[in-house]
Amino acid sequence: MRWTEARLGTPNGPGSVPRHLVPTPFSTRTRVIIALAITFFLVLLWTGSARSADEKRLTIYTPGKTYSVFLTERNRTEYVDLIAVLEPLGKVDVRQDGRKWKLRLNGDESQFQEGKTKAKVRGHDYMLSRDFVGEHGKALVPLASLAPLLQAMLRENVRYHPAGSRIFLAGAANPYSTQVVAANPPRVVFNFTAPVSPNIANEPGKMQIVFPRDPVIATGPDTVTIKESPISSVTNFESDGQAEITIKATAPLVATFSNGGKTLTVMPAQQAVAVPKPPIAIPPVTPAPPPVAASIPPILPPAARLPQRRFLVVIDPSHGGDERGAALSDTLAEKDVTLAFGRSLRTELQSRGVEVLLLRDGDTTISTDQRAILANTNRAALYVTIHAGSVGSGVRLYTSMMPADSEAPRGEFVPWDLAQAGFLSSSRTLAASLAGEIQSRRIEVRVLSASLPPLNHVAAPAIGVEVAPRAGTDVNDLTSITYQQALASGLAAGIVTAHNHAEGR
Repeated sequence: MRWTEARLGTPNGPGSVPRHLVPTPFSTRTRVIIALAITFFLVLLWTGSARSADEKRLTIYTPGKTYSVFLTERNRTEYVDLIAVLEPLGKVDVRQDGRKWKLRLNGDESQFQEGKTKAKVRGHDYMLSRDFVGEHGKALVPLASLAPLLQAMLRENVRYHPAGSRIFLAGAANPYSTQVVAANPPRVVFNFTAPVSPNIANEPGKMQIVFPRDPVIATGPDTVTIKESPISSVTNFESDGQAEITIKATAPLVATFSNGGKTLTVMPAQQAVAVPKPPIAIPPVTPAPPPVAASIPPILPPAARLPQRRFLVVIDPSHGGDERGAALSDTLAEKDVTLAFGRSLRTELQSRGVEVLLLRDGDTTISTDQRAILANTNRAALYVTIHAGSVGSGVRLYTSMMPADSEAPRGEFVPWDLAQAGFLSSSRTLAASLAGEIQSRRIEVRVLSASLPPLNHVAAPAIGVEVAPRAGTDVNDLTSITYQQALASGLAAGIVTAHNHAEGR
């Protein structure tokens, strides 16, 4: 229905009757046209919404922020707007002269030309995988060329994960390890290098942990299968700009955080309450009294039993904080590998009833002198420092290289540089025991002496463990869960064997 004007009374002029609006019906043709127009508009709106919902995106992680940009397709190739990628990273200035484009990021210039693959980045020639496209104010570059292009423009490491459409800039990645602990109850432990805040969904037979904004990266295999356990498998997956962990089990699961949000533990729910801690093995100072007849009460009442001596193993993951250690790869620092191995060794020792102190359970800076002081003031029964390298293969075990004229100090106070002298023989015996256990797991091992800080300053048996990839593998082997567990198990077994032998067991 439309409204039309009708004049009542005399023509318009002085004394004319005011105008009134009266309704008149639409014609059939007009109604059809309007209906078609509305239908067309709704179709456009629906298709546009559907297209936006299906549109792919690229998620970019930096040390300070996370953001996403949309991908577009040209000639069956995925493209991304370089301007949208750069704007959150600094001051961007764009100038277009015909088919030529100039982009400045924080003063550094890059040049592109529409329909060409050749570009210039900070004065150097650069080749794109497909032609540059400029349209509607967007500077489109092929997605396959974005990571190396950003690395050249930003002069920082850039890591691209195609499977999840994720890019990590300047060490923003948060790598994590997956550790399966065959204890009672069985559990899966995820250790992250920084705190995380995932979404956790539980359903019968499955727990799904989704990281919509955390830049987490799995350092182990995509899928871990667990035999003879209520937890059957752990799968690491990336898709649509986020990471996911899926845990399948035959029992309900519960997840708990610890270590300031950097450790996530998943275990069967029915066993998650009132779980006793592993017992601490404390050997008696003297042999136990001989057995007596059942009718005769014990010679010593419980309150009068002889005191027991503490057996504490101090594990020291080297480096940390401002000290990254060796750059094992573009994205893997020694400090991250040593911490992962240290945590694995702690778990293996605790499962054997050994008390453990982990000097660094996060990305913290500790000097070598502070490490020795912590070991000595806690009266360590054994000190283990962990290092990692990409040269050679297998494991190298180090004991202190003391000066030839060093003698075990006597008296109450021990010189700082000679603290290890009185324990050197025990350290070498321990290294031999560890080497045997590691070899039994088919891992190459060598025992050496070296001036490795802070071994000389530790007043207890002390060894250094340097881990390298296994023969025939590359540096990524250092992040292998299988390798970490095999080595940690060998070290733990060797430590317990050496301790029992020393105690005459």
